[in-house]
Amino acid sequence: MPESTIQPFEIHGIGRHRGRAAQVGIYLGKFYRMFIYQNDWKVLPMAMVIGALVGMVVQPNMFLTMEGTLFGGFALSCVCIWNGCFNSIQVVCRERGIIKREHRSGMHISSYVAAHMVYQATLCLVQSILLTIVFYRIGVHFPEKGYITSWFFVDFALTVFLVTYASDMLGLFVSSFVRTTTAAMTIMPFLLIFQLIFSGGFFSLPSWSQPLTDITISRYGLRSIAALGSYNELPSVTAWNTLKKMKDTEVSKTLTVDNVVAVLQNDTVREQLSQVKTADGLTMEDVVDVVLATGLLQLFEGEEYDLRIRVWDIINAIGEEDVQRYVAEATRVASYTPAYEHSRVNVVSCWLMLAGFSILFAALATISLEFIDKDKR
Repeated sequence: MPESTIQPFEIHGIGRHRGRAAQVGIYLGKFYRMFIYQNDWKVLPMAMVIGALVGMVVQPNMFLTMEGTLFGGFALSCVCIWNGCFNSIQVVCRERGIIKREHRSGMHISSYVAAHMVYQATLCLVQSILLTIVFYRIGVHFPEKGYITSWFFVDFALTVFLVTYASDMLGLFVSSFVRTTTAAMTIMPFLLIFQLIFSGGFFSLPSWSQPLTDITISRYGLRSIAALGSYNELPSVTAWNTLKKMKDTEVSKTLTVDNVVAVLQNDTVREQLSQVKTADGLTMEDVVDVVLATGLLQLFEGEEYDLRIRVWDIINAIGEEDVQRYVAEATRVASYTPAYEHSRVNVVSCWLMLAGFSILFAALATISLEFIDKDKR
């Protein structure tokens, strides 16, 4: 934004207000006027539109299945990071010349940054409430009871706020050291890509990337959303849905009786068969034991048979509901993730990390702007 458009809001005679608290109030007034008169309010409807689009995509499965919760948490983290960065990525660099003059006139950088922290917190809070309402109205399934507070609605909104605010402070830090709004908007896509790729939950990453994952806002946002949504207790549906798509697939294999007997005597197979009940109340393991005990299979020893059978025929023979239940439970156990454990300590630790990021980036922005007088522009 050209400097001339900021001039009406430049604070003349800032040197008369030496107190840091007084300067915070002055700059807050300036930022709220800019919110109204320079159309900064447009970030609010934009957040609602983006939230609505994402909400419509994640609504069918979020907080209902493992996969839906993970995908929904990742998408929501994307929205929060975008909103936060977009809020502040240009706010300092677009008035860098004014800040430089006012600093020489007695402005405290800490007061300026503190005012931004308060103003941006207000903006992020309103965005978070609107986003939560949009998700709820679209039909995203919210659990009835919260885990940290008595209302899940509040837990969800707090998580959204902390992710958005941490991203906002990251954008403020970037805006504090770049010289132009063009440079700021050039850096922004790289920030978003880094945050999303190294979230540590949606993409499979090599072990060397773990230190990078630990410093991303998206990691703690996704982790807290998954923990609040009881990720580890939800059913997993991917394996079963894939199996259903294969229902007409034929399994073809040349077998001997020896092969069949060896498979049926395998300990792992027998354990799985013991969990499948027939219509008569027996288990498949009992049926196999009876067949093996008769010795009939030995009569066909050495003979080969071409087996052709559809996947769905096997499922129907065992029982569709039994297979579905077994596959869902097995995949749920296999997909268990300690980082998403539904525990108060887990959620609160993520919230504290996000709050810590906010404070860190605000402090870095303050340090960066303390050297603004050396700006050669």
